[in-house]
Amino acid sequence: MLSFFRRTLGRRSARKHAEKERLREAQRAATHIPAAGDAKSIITCRVSLLDGTDVSVDLPKKAKGQELFDEIMYHLDLIEGDYFGLRFMDSAQVAHWLDGTKSIKKQVKIGSPYCLHLRVKFYSSEPNNLREELTRYLFVLQLKQDILSGKLECPFDTAVQLAAYNLQAELGDYDLAEHSPELVSEFRFVPIQTEEMELAIFEKWKEYRGQTPAQAETNYLNKAKWLEMYGVDMHVVKGKEQEHTFVFRLEHPKACKHLWKCAVEHHAFFRLRGPVQKNSHRSGFIRLGSRFRYSGKTEYQTTKTNKARRSATFERRPSKRYSRRTLRMKANTAKREELSVHDNVSTQSDGSQQACGLRPPLPVMSPLPCGPALAEKENVPWSPEVDPHDRKWLSAASDCCQRGGHQWSTRAWPPPQTAHRNHTDCVHEHSVKKAGVHHDAHFPGHSAMTEI
Repeated sequence: MLSFFRRTLGRRSARKHAEKERLREAQRAATHIPAAGDAKSIITCRVSLLDGTDVSVDLPKKAKGQELFDEIMYHLDLIEGDYFGLRFMDSAQVAHWLDGTKSIKKQVKIGSPYCLHLRVKFYSSEPNNLREELTRYLFVLQLKQDILSGKLECPFDTAVQLAAYNLQAELGDYDLAEHSPELVSEFRFVPIQTEEMELAIFEKWKEYRGQTPAQAETNYLNKAKWLEMYGVDMHVVKGKEQEHTFVFRLEHPKACKHLWKCAVEHHAFFRLRGPVQKNSHRSGFIRLGSRFRYSGKTEYQTTKTNKARRSATFERRPSKRYSRRTLRMKANTAKREELSVHDNVSTQSDGSQQACGLRPPLPVMSPLPCGPALAEKENVPWSPEVDPHDRKWLSAASDCCQRGGHQWSTRAWPPPQTAHRNHTDCVHEHSVKKAGVHHDAHFPGHSAMTEI
């Protein structure tokens, strides 16, 4: 008698706990799709969408996988749903695609709630055949996750272009007053994202000015389809080749069965015009091999039958942002430029600070207005041995220095004559002082003249 009450009370408490857990999961999800019926006859499925949101769906206990898939497609208003599928993990951590012909409870053993993920199941061989803008948007979201997780390897130049298309689709045109290179660090595009890549993405983003989000996403898909591992479904196996026959060994029987189903579905979707019809009658009690057959539409049927609607509106959700970081490469470059300018200004402003063994720069002369300029000359006694022609030449040289140190004329110099050395050096020193040149400026005399 006591055992009967324990079983009865235990079952009731388990039901109440399951009901509370179902309601709690429904409240956590962004969207909840209820179902008619009491709590005993309902199961809850939580589906994670590609944009990061969750949808909680209540279904009858005996509902098949196709019912859940139809609810998600109706919620997204997605017509080209044959490219997508619902994926779940079993107790052995093996990924499986939800079979629409079987019960949900028989496939997903962990629940309730039963957690699944909406993913792209068949990557279109030609993205231009995708008629709906929403379908292309979901493809872009899937490829972004594949590249970020490392599942889809991408070269540096291609990764830069794809990231720039993402920025153009999400942020629009580049604005000098609003956007800076540090903005790129708030997004994550590849597993290892360096500052060099972020600067390259920022510069490439400027080139895509004028593209609408739909155009940027189409260009994204047309660029990503040329990646080597685009649309390849990877499986961890241990294999060897025997006479053109590949033998694969997997760690778990369920993983082997999943690989076989994926191969059958991909072969039927991409290479056949229509799915293979199942044989209704059984060939006896003993059967060899698997009876699994692909039951959905093929790519040929999808591209021929689906027609784009006249108007279909949807909301693009923003990407997840991270804390912004200061780009060191840009900061170091700006700092070096600032230090260089500061050193030049300080050297020019303070002529007394000179480096050891270095010649100080020439002073900056303020430009003088055009026209006749008055210059003060110091009366220096001329040597009686100096020729009158040389006196005129020295006076012109002094005037040239006083007017700002312009380049010397290239006219032929007069032949050197013997002159009193003290008087010539005095004139040269006086001319240099008037021009504002440092005292260590050297003039070799009449034989050769250089620029001041």
